[in-house]
Amino acid sequence: HVVTPLLGAGLLVWAGPGPVIGLDVATFAAAAAAAAALRLREPRPERAAQPPWAAITAGLRHIAATPVLRRVVAAVVIGASVFGFFETVQFAVVGTGLHRSPAFLGVLTAAQGGGAVLGGLVAAPVLARTSERLLVGSGLLACALSCLAAATGQLALVLAGGALLGVCIVWINVGAITLVQRQTPARLLGRVDAGVNVLVTVPQAVSIAVGAAAIAVLDYRILLAVMAAVMLAAAGFLARVPGSTAGTATRSMATASNRVQR
Repeated sequence: HVVTPLLGAGLLVWAGPGPVIGLDVATFAAAAAAAAALRLREPRPERAAQPPWAAITAGLRHIAATPVLRRVVAAVVIGASVFGFFETVQFAVVGTGLHRSPAFLGVLTAAQGGGAVLGGLVAAPVLARTSERLLVGSGLLACALSCLAAATGQLALVLAGGALLGVCIVWINVGAITLVQRQTPARLLGRVDAGVNVLVTVPQAVSIAVGAAAIAVLDYRILLAVMAAVMLAAAGFLARVPGSTAGTATRSMATASNRVQR
């Protein structure tokens, strides 16, 4: 994710889109063949004794019953409601803000990849000294700063903003996923993870469509300002919420487990 965007951008400028598309097809085909060659023996799943609808909603009900998990997921959902703007705003940042060709987006992507690597390296030490809630909140704050930097039209700041975006994505994911694992009994992990994905992916998908429509009538800097404001609001919401104690977490897990069993 750090090197390939630069290589792809260079290949696009030098040889056009055909070789880039062909190389993408070849790498995905090789990955698919490697996955198909794997041989795994998994135990047959046990049929659930509870009604299908109860099994489907078990993850969502556990999130709702666990205060710290509910609040962190809510903050991430607030951020996701505008995060999809990046899908279209990044092209305006490159073309209108930096006056560069679309191929320069590969440079921004490489900066984002570098930030993601750095964020991944420091996420564990930061998490060990703080909490998942603070790591997610810091990620939301980094995203807000990234939006403000991208709106400046200054190359150095835009690249720094791209790196911050990489840090933001990693910190939010690491914090949220770690919290899910700590606050969820093992047999509910899959359903809780699916519930989090639904809650985050749906508003993010909607924001992609909204951003694509809004960029046609609004200055891209307005969209970046809206994104920054929403991310700051999500981080502020999370900062005001006290974390759950170990006893509260244990009671919440037991309550959710009993509800699923019933």
